[in-house]
Amino acid sequence: MLFGAPLWYGNRPFKHFIEQVLALGFDFLEIALDYPVVEEASSELKRDVNRTSARVAFHGPLDALIASPRSEIFEASLKVLEKCMSFAGEFETLYFNMHATHLTPTFRFKRVKQKINSNLKRALKVASQLAREYGFEFCLENNGIVDRSVIEEFDICVTLDVGHAAVNAYRSQKDYRTELLRHARRYQGLIKVVHAHDFSLKAQRDHLPLGAGDLDLDLLSRLVRKASPKYLVLEVFWKSCTRASPAGTVELEESLKLLAKLVKF
Repeated sequence: MLFGAPLWYGNRPFKHFIEQVLALGFDFLEIALDYPVVEEASSELKRDVNRTSARVAFHGPLDALIASPRSEIFEASLKVLEKCMSFAGEFETLYFNMHATHLTPTFRFKRVKQKINSNLKRALKVASQLAREYGFEFCLENNGIVDRSVIEEFDICVTLDVGHAAVNAYRSQKDYRTELLRHARRYQGLIKVVHAHDFSLKAQRDHLPLGAGDLDLDLLSRLVRKASPKYLVLEVFWKSCTRASPAGTVELEESLKLLAKLVKF
């Protein structure tokens, strides 16, 4: 199992951050391709990754809504996905992670849901073909519920995000522990990546340092053993649930030390 740290546009200059993270003991960087990394910082990122010999994976942009039922938004999102996967193809990429999202309040209606599923399947077909062409794995994150049969149909993988699943369970008045283990069982054998981070259920905030929120750390240990991922990313973005202060290498280091005790690596 390889351990990763997140990198985004706000971590510029990239070289300094990459060197710091690798020195802490992380194996790779999961690089967020939210605007304007590909558009404005691609040359800088490629140069700094090559200079540090860092291994990399990529997280697709959150504003690419590949499950949108609205044709104009979907077509634009598909173009963005293709552009970002092409950029990832310029590296020796471990995997490319993506959210299957839309922002459609009418999604509960049968006709709308059918369009969402149809567009998502079209996007996954394109993504799986591109992933094979570029030589990396494509992972769909569990921010939405996607049938196992769809994952298997397109021969893709699953990213299990601990915080997203827990906060969504809390909003639905469900026990997050039960839901996390259910996700692990549901996608067993397909989970290649786990996004680990703490969360505050009351504030409905995630991406916190491990030990800073409500996450049952023993449960995290069980979950990782059950899911048996190839990659585990400490997706820590914030120092506290107020989101006033972005997390830095101090929080990543503390979380990595705690994780080492939990999963015994």
